[in-house]
Amino acid sequence: MAARSTGLTTKRSPSLPAIRSTTSRQGPRKRSSPSYPIVWASWRIGLGVNYQLNNDWKLRFGTAYDKTPVQDAFRTPRLPDADRIWLALGAQWQFSKQGALDFGYAHEFVDDATSNLPSTDPAPMPGFPNTPKGALRGTYKANVNILGIQVKYSF
Repeated sequence: MAARSTGLTTKRSPSLPAIRSTTSRQGPRKRSSPSYPIVWASWRIGLGVNYQLNNDWKLRFGTAYDKTPVQDAFRTPRLPDADRIWLALGAQWQFSKQGALDFGYAHEFVDDATSNLPSTDPAPMPGFPNTPKGALRGTYKANVNILGIQVKYSF
């Protein structure tokens, strides 16, 4: 039996401001203004195990935890991402010396997430009214099922 850890991965990007473009009566007026600082910090940790059942069959099991980079203040229906736990299992059937069939299944248990975006811009552009545009409040529930099949043939 062979065990293998997928390890810990950390990604961090600098704070990125949102860029806004507006139009005035004199024509297009482009202006960049930081409105929301976004810090993308995400990490993942996982563990996987391969078990050689016999010469023809290999079984695979794994689990992982993904930390979402989406902050609560910026969650929208377009990207309702949240932290998740993965559970996966699979098998490989070695049907000949050159060929194998792999198949696997994974289920992601995604945490419930909320959004509470204000109806006005927290950092309006100078000289422009901060008109209400409608608040976005909601709760997102999700889960994911992944099924994969692969045929491998070496020659």
